[in-house]
Amino acid sequence: ASEPAAAAQTLLALAQVASVLHAAWRSAPRCASPTSLSMTAPALPTAPRLAAILSAKVQGDGTEYAALLRQLSASEPAAAAQTLLALAQVASCVKLRSHANLVELALRQRWREDQALGDATLSFVQEVVSASPGFLRPCLDALVCAFLPEETRERKSSRSPAASSSPSVSATPAAWLAPRLHTALRGILKACPLGTSQLFQCLKEHFPHRRRDLNCHREYLTQTLEAASYATELLPRLMPMLVERLVELDVELTLQQRELEEGDPDDDEIFEVDYTVTDTEEAEAMRRNANKLDAMLVLMFDFIERACSPDGGNAERAQQLFDSLLAAFENSLLHTYKCKCTQFLLFYCCSFKPAFATTFVHVLLTQLRSEQLHTEARIASAGYLASFVARARYLPLESALDAVGQLLAWASNYHLVQSARQAGQPAALDVQLHGVFYSAVQGVLYALCFKQVQLSTAECAPFCAALKPKLQAVLDGGLNPLKFCQDTVVAEFEKLPLCECAHIIAANERTAVGSHNVGGGVNRLDDFFPFDPLLLRYAQERVHPLYKTWEALPDPNERASNVSSEAVSESLGNSFQAMSVTPDDLDTLMRQRLKEQAHIVHVPTTMTGGFPR
Repeated sequence: ASEPAAAAQTLLALAQVASVLHAAWRSAPRCASPTSLSMTAPALPTAPRLAAILSAKVQGDGTEYAALLRQLSASEPAAAAQTLLALAQVASCVKLRSHANLVELALRQRWREDQALGDATLSFVQEVVSASPGFLRPCLDALVCAFLPEETRERKSSRSPAASSSPSVSATPAAWLAPRLHTALRGILKACPLGTSQLFQCLKEHFPHRRRDLNCHREYLTQTLEAASYATELLPRLMPMLVERLVELDVELTLQQRELEEGDPDDDEIFEVDYTVTDTEEAEAMRRNANKLDAMLVLMFDFIERACSPDGGNAERAQQLFDSLLAAFENSLLHTYKCKCTQFLLFYCCSFKPAFATTFVHVLLTQLRSEQLHTEARIASAGYLASFVARARYLPLESALDAVGQLLAWASNYHLVQSARQAGQPAALDVQLHGVFYSAVQGVLYALCFKQVQLSTAECAPFCAALKPKLQAVLDGGLNPLKFCQDTVVAEFEKLPLCECAHIIAANERTAVGSHNVGGGVNRLDDFFPFDPLLLRYAQERVHPLYKTWEALPDPNERASNVSSEAVSESLGNSFQAMSVTPDDLDTLMRQRLKEQAHIVHVPTTMTGGFPR
């Protein structure tokens, strides 16, 4: 219908297009046969086509399905991402029995290294789990594994003995990965509410071994706690598991410290052993563990603060967290010998609500009184109670004195019962038989020493008046608790104007007790107060505002102690060695401790008045 002029312009334009197409055709590689055509990259399947391929596999025709797997396996990240996005649209066609290897292949892609592929993979995972919950566990495994930073290729490829003994090095994960992982986890848990239990199992199974490096532990714990912030049903099981892992690291650190302090190269060996690990290497390994434990405790403190803080916390969630930590304490911490750091999680949590501290004290008193519990657990409860009452600055004075009063009441009742049983016969001075009693009395003396300033006020006069006769009767009793209490505790308590101890201490200088108890163990009370100073650098900064340090106030009228200076020095050395370790100036600290252990003569300058500061 065009006029001749208009038609001419159109034809000229078409001629130009044809010229361009002809040039492009001439420059393109020739395909001489149908065989060579088949070697070119196939077109990416569309969502409808993928649905047809998946349905055909269900019907028994797996030819195109196998080709799809090969294509996905060989695809570049961009092409693989497009395929997975198309699969996400037809996720309802993905069946557990027929297409498990397709989901497995998708999860094996290097999706953590490419954001587009990562987004596509996680979208596919969300959709496929929502459509077929049977894929829940393998998908959760893949997502939780992504919490772990990948080890560097150099580390993985090394097979030398030196590499196998050195700590692994973890790569820093991409910034986009963690938020996207948690978005996917939220969606999966929303679609499958019962998936929380399986998520916990994944978190437990993939928790990094304690030999992994600091970055790995910090990253995994960070993401685990982030998951716990929205999957609150995890807390009752997650907190005990995390505490258990921290205790393992804590105990290993204690053992390393003990080996460095007690190791003697001149000791005779039963077998000739070629030692390849030097003290410097052992100290370095100890420093790495201290750094890991320090960083992980700080992360836990942050999580506790977010959950329990009056500003941003939730009362129900705070109570759930406290209950979880308390359960972990009863099941793990209480039964771990001389754990030095992990218990400060509960110490920190109790600072947010007075009810938490009151509950903790009540639990410890209940454990102490329970004759169904093992003796060691009851002794540990007495140590925890005394140490908590002495060190928790936030614990009201009334609550502290009430706890001391109840502890003394139990000890007094035990003393009366044993006196009646003895019927005038000498008592058996044995820690195996009366260890709980001795620990309770030592706990009372220890707590009173820390409350010496408050005890001198008029407010505490009624408490002191009621305490003196009961405590004096216990100290004068046939079980002779002062013979088993730490010399440092006895020396400080003797200075308080509460009880007359000089005649007992003087008599104890001439009193001999068996070196072994009836069970064959050493007949000595353990010198362990669990909340002695925490010397991990960054964790200590969080605890310090809540923590009561030992302050011996000089008194011109104070009575001189009857405990020998040599005994006090030795006990001070033992108390110093029982402290936690700090990674700062570790070598200097080790040398100082080894020197003190070899020949304890002078009172350490870091001690004041006989107590760990």
